[in-house]
Amino acid sequence: MKKDHFSILIIDDDQKIIDLITTFLKIKYPKFVVVSATDPREGQMKMDNQDFDVVIVDQFMGTKTGLDIITYAKKTLKHANRKFILMSGGLQTPEVARAINLGVTEILVKPFPLLQLQEKILKFI
Repeated sequence: MKKDHFSILIIDDDQKIIDLITTFLKIKYPKFVVVSATDPREGQMKMDNQDFDVVIVDQFMGTKTGLDIITYAKKTLKHANRKFILMSGGLQTPEVARAINLGVTEILVKPFPLLQLQEKILKFI
């Protein structure tokens, strides 16, 4: 591992998913800082106010999508190089194409094994 300290923001409207990912990461990597938001707007505020190495964002969250959050981030200089992992239970081809055009290199299809999440996070360390 290249970095001793690593920060991750998880944005998902499903608290159970957040708890599962957070618990897994804290057990595997106790020095990781893991912050979460169940509301997309709250997630955007946290992203604006703190620096994160990776943002894990769900695609379908009611008022906004993960791609909405990524689009917002990529339009701002502060977040232009931010790394994202997009999660979804069912992405369609146009959404995948849009994610790729936004620079998303990692997509997780729910349900996914936690080891697959770990592999994707390790690519950014």
